[in-house]
Parts: sequence; structure tokens; C-alpha cells
Amino acid sequence: MAKAPVAGQAKTRLIPALGADASLTLSRNTFTHYRELSAPGEEVIYDGNRIAGYPSVLGSVTGRGTLASLTWSLSGRYAGSFYLD
Repeated sequence: MAKAPVAGQAKTRLIPALGADASLTLSRNTFTHYRELSAPGEEVIYDGNRIAGYPSVLGSVTGRGTLASLTWSLSGRYAGSFYLD
């Protein structure tokens, strides 16, 4: 049975001139029914194997604010480990 990813996000205003946003996604991307014929009569089964190139964790955080007439933002992003066979 395939499981849906878990995702969430939050936004807050710490003080009137300062705010923050954050998001997080957790997933496990696997083949559910994938077969490959490698030679006549030989079948390779990939069920349950992780799909290459898809990280299990994605996250981001952004801080933003104003100071006098200056508006600024600072962002950071994270992608967890991902593999390629």
C-alpha cells in the first residue's frame, strides 16, 4: 500500500517588523510494482526499492522583516540525502 507524504508549513509574525515562514516534507518514494526483463525468462523485481533522485526530507525556512525603509528576507533550503544506483 502506498503511503502519502507528510507535509506541513507554518508562518508567524514574531514582532510587527519581523516574520518567519517554514515548511517541511517527509516522504519515502519507492516502486510499488515495477518489473524488468533482463534476459529471456529472467525478471528483476524492484518492488520496495527507493526511486533514485527523490530525497526523503525537504525543508525551507525564511525570515523577513523591515527596518526603516529597508525590507529584507533571508531564506534557506534543505534537501535530504538521495541516491542514484
